[in-house]
Formats: sequence, structure tokens, C-alpha cells
Amino acid sequence: MKGIVRGVCLVLLCGFAYKGTTVLCNVWKQACKVQQTNLIIDERLSAEVHASLEAIVSQDPIFKTCPSSAHIEILKTTFPCLAQGSARLLPQGILQLELLAVNPVCVVNHDHVLTLQGAIVESHAFVQKVIDLLPAVELPVELLSQKDMVLQCKKCIDRMPWQVLSSYQCSWDSPTKTVLFHNDEPHFSIICNNETIPTQDVLHKCENLMHDLCCNNVNGQKKKKADKHWVVDVRFDKQIVVYSQSKGG
Repeated sequence: MKGIVRGVCLVLLCGFAYKGTTVLCNVWKQACKVQQTNLIIDERLSAEVHASLEAIVSQDPIFKTCPSSAHIEILKTTFPCLAQGSARLLPQGILQLELLAVNPVCVVNHDHVLTLQGAIVESHAFVQKVIDLLPAVELPVELLSQKDMVLQCKKCIDRMPWQVLSSYQCSWDSPTKTVLFHNDEPHFSIICNNETIPTQDVLHKCENLMHDLCCNNVNGQKKKKADKHWVVDVRFDKQIVVYSQSKGG
């Protein structure tokens, strides 16, 4: 008899435990139910990116579930312009996503951006006022997909003084050759590499050469020469090599 009573009690306890678990699960599901989403997006990102983010969050079923790191990873995979973010569930079932953009370093080939993380993303991901503040760099198209070359280019840009980036158009060919074209003097350029970025002193010497080489002194006034393109190569140890190229050559 006692055995039967213990068995009945065990069944009853299991039944209560099962019902209790079911109730807790239902409460948990209800608590995690997402009623709406609230996106806080980095203001540096363009309206196009904002709209695309809002669309994917509203359509993908995963954003109707409890927040987790998976939410952010999905968005980062779809949008390379995102660096990091956070997801949390607020009262009334509001899923709040905060999304931060990658930090742009320079514009590459007019339509891409090199980021602080060493990635290449399309420039239209950013608002124009951000793009306008970035220096411009030319990079061979075939190198855009080569991670090691992109990182070498970033290394060069990171070391480049702002005076150089603001006064010259930078064309990065390889770790051993970068050509700097002066913004105001189309007949003058400087060649350096990743290890011989012009210092303030070297840049001053180069620009003195530019004024001497690219201008004729006629009746006491400087007159620009247009028949040659002058190149100043600073890749050599303790010397500057100067040579000219015929116009168009």
C-alpha cells in the first residue's frame, strides 16, 4: 500500500513539475516576444544603408526572437560597413539594436572606402559629408580583393602626413612604389614607398625643387613650363633623384 501511495505521489509531483515547466516556458516565450524594433544607426551611414537595415530587420524572422549576438553577426555579414553593435530587449517587447559604422580612412578609386579595420567597402555606404573629408587614393583594381595588399596600402596611408594627403593625389601601386601627384602642379610628382614616406623636411626640399623645375623666371616673374613632367624619387638612402619625362610620356 505504501508503495502505491509513493507512486501516486511521484506521479502527482511529476505532473505538477511538468505543468510548472510548461507555464515557465510560456512565460519566457511571452517575455521574449518581440513586438517592435527600434534601430539606432550610426549617423555616418547613408540613407540607403538605413533603409536597407530597416527592411532586413522588419522582414527576417530572427529579429522576432530574443536578442543575441547572432542578430549583430547577421547584420555585419550583410553590411560590411558595420563594425559592431548591440541588441537588447526593452519593456513592452521592444528589440533595440544599436549599430556602429566602421571608421573610414580614405576614398579608394572614387567609389570605395578603405576602413580602419583594413577592409574595402563601397563609398555609397557613407553620407557625402563624410566622404568629402577623406583623402583620395588610387589603387590598382586587381588589388582591391587582395587583403595583404590592402593592408600594405593602409600602412602607407597611416604613415602619410596630412600635409601630403591634402596637397597630393596618392597613387599606391605596391609596397615599393607610391606616386604623389601635386594638386596644383600637374607637371610634378614624388615617388616614395612604404618605408620612405616624405617627412616635413623632405617634402619641403621636394617642393622647392618643384618651384625651380616647373617654372621659368621671365622678366622677374615665374612662368610655368609645360613641356616636361618632373619626377622626384625619394626612395634612395640619403639622396633625392630627379628626372624628367617628356609631356605625354
